[in-house]
Amino acid sequence: MKAGPAASARGALAAALLLCFAFGAIHAFSVVLEPMQDLLGASRSAVSLGYALAIASLTCGVFVSAGVRRWLTPARLAILCGVVGAGGLLLAAAGWGVLPFVMGFGVVFGLANGLAYSLSLAMAADAAVLAAGPAMGLATAVYGLGAVAFAAILARLEAAWGIGGALCGLAFAVIAAGLGAGLLLRHQTSGMPVAASPAHLPPPVSPAWTARLWLVYFFGASGGLMVIAHAAQILGPSGAGRLALGPMLVNAGSIAGGVLGGLAAGRLAPRFSLGVPLVLAGLAMSAFLPAEPAALQPAALLICGLSYGMIIAAVPAVIRDVGGREVFAAVFGVVFTAWGLAGLLGPLGAGVIYDHQGHYRIAIVLAQAMMGTALVLSLTLGRNGGRARA
Repeated sequence: MKAGPAASARGALAAALLLCFAFGAIHAFSVVLEPMQDLLGASRSAVSLGYALAIASLTCGVFVSAGVRRWLTPARLAILCGVVGAGGLLLAAAGWGVLPFVMGFGVVFGLANGLAYSLSLAMAADAAVLAAGPAMGLATAVYGLGAVAFAAILARLEAAWGIGGALCGLAFAVIAAGLGAGLLLRHQTSGMPVAASPAHLPPPVSPAWTARLWLVYFFGASGGLMVIAHAAQILGPSGAGRLALGPMLVNAGSIAGGVLGGLAAGRLAPRFSLGVPLVLAGLAMSAFLPAEPAALQPAALLICGLSYGMIIAAVPAVIRDVGGREVFAAVFGVVFTAWGLAGLLGPLGAGVIYDHQGHYRIAIVLAQAMMGTALVLSLTLGRNGGRARA
């Protein structure tokens, strides 16, 4: 029996959240790093390549998702993501060497992750249970929650079964999420919307508008990641509890920011939904400039995480609001490459500066300059997508 529209919409949103939660585990890589290094007898940089390639492959997955969704229904794509992602994790878990680990976790799981993430955002927005912006914000928040939850889960599994067993457990969770999402999406008949006539399609978002949004995303994410990727070290070495505090604050802020960013994007013009978190982050970073740790730094780090989460949620919501569902996947695939590049250059840049200077102050100033650049560019983003007014 075919489900009614309301049940189908709820199922689509549930599927999106299920995929986001399971695939968010990719960002719990820090739990995997040292045990896998010990298992393979490899250098830390060699094992770290798995996460770097995962970021690149995730970006590629989002980029090609528009084309893939023209050929597969949402249910089939969700199942494919689960099967392929689990296969990559099993290859990584086998312990056959650095290359199989890097290929399994970095390339295969990363690519499936990007496809699943793009599908989840689109399904959440189309579900019509919530407005598109809040629904997409909720999905990004659950993606971040998955990273936090699986960090704890993988640590427990690793202690009991070793890192190979932990990755096998994650593979089970990923394939279960893919199959569950496929079941929930079984009544969704088309991966991409089909218009009856070109007259029903909105005018395409202009390349200039897309380029400006790309730059806003790149500078905003780069500046944010320069700080939050080094959160524990920026707070200073003051014991294990202090070491864990930085990532905890960033993750908590990012999850809350995902919800707030989606809500803001659904109600405010892009220059506000993107500009406000950029201003907040830039101001909060000032707390990290004094040579001695300040009492305000934990709160400032929480605000940085909040702002980063808001930006991550607002960008896809802005694209959906401005361009509509017909162009969302294609435009988001292009703009998301900014995040992929920022994920490689931002943390690396902060690390290089620290190695040369022995402190993060210059990196913080550079991050603030990036936030300021993104803010100026965000003021040029209108809701008409750069199209000429009629």
